[in-house]
Amino acid sequence: MVMSLRIECRRRASGLVTAAGLGALLRRHRGRFSRFVVVGVIGVGVTNGLLAALHEWGHLPVLLGGTIASEGTIATTFALNNAVTWNDSRHRSLLRRAGRYQLVTLGGLACYLASIWLLSGVLGLHYLLAATASSGVAAVWNYTGNHLLTFGLRRCRADTMRARSLAVESTAA
Repeated sequence: MVMSLRIECRRRASGLVTAAGLGALLRRHRGRFSRFVVVGVIGVGVTNGLLAALHEWGHLPVLLGGTIASEGTIATTFALNNAVTWNDSRHRSLLRRAGRYQLVTLGGLACYLASIWLLSGVLGLHYLLAATASSGVAAVWNYTGNHLLTFGLRRCRADTMRARSLAVESTAA
C-alpha cells in the first residue's frame, strides 16, 4: 500500500513516460479536465462581457478594458475552479491558492502569446487559427500548472505520509 502511493506521487511529480501511463492519466483526469474546460468557457464569456461593458459604457480603451476584464476573469475562474474543478483540494489557504492560480494563469498567458506569435508570425498560420491553437496550449499549461502547483501535489505527499503512519501503526500492533 505505501509503495503504490509513493510510486503514484513520483509519477505525478516527474511526468509520464509510457503510453499506458498517459492513457491512465487521461482516464483519471477526464472528468476534472472537462469541468476545467467548462469553467474556461464561462471565463471567456466573463472576459467578453466585462470588456464590452468597460469599453462601451466605461469608455475605457480596449487594452485597458481587456486587462481589467482579464483580472476579473481570473478571479471568477479561480472561484469556480476552486469550488467545482478541484473541490477536493483544500490543503492550502485560500489566499495561497489564489496567488498560485494567478501566477500559473500569467504563465498561461505567456504560453498563449508565444504560441500565437510562433504560429501566426513565424509559420504564417491565419491569426484566428493560431489563436485557437494557442488557447489550447494555454489551457493545457493552466490545467497542469494548477493541478500540480495550486491544488495538487501537496495532497499527494500528505497521502503518502498518512499511509506511512498507518503502515507504522499496523506493524507496531
